[in-house]
Amino acid sequence: SDYFRGIANCIATSGTSTLFWDDLWNGKIRSVSYPNLCSHAFDRDIFLANIHSQPFEDCFKLPLPYEAYVEFMQMKGELDSLSLRNQKGDD
Repeated sequence: SDYFRGIANCIATSGTSTLFWDDLWNGKIRSVSYPNLCSHAFDRDIFLANIHSQPFEDCFKLPLPYEAYVEFMQMKGELDSLSLRNQKGDD
């Protein structure tokens, strides 16, 4: 529910139940931290595991304006350093 969004922190172990853009995970809500990039996403309701398992650029309407591209590069760095476990559900 939206009531807990930004309050409840997801521990993204597998990413299968963590919403990439709108859940709080690793200390950030990506739709707030990366608003320009988020506005170019094909799917605002994608799970972290799904976005992590495909080429990151395939998730966005291209070409990106400069501000969104800067956020894209920052987010790509975050995703490249993220390791998810192959299990069902998150904590």
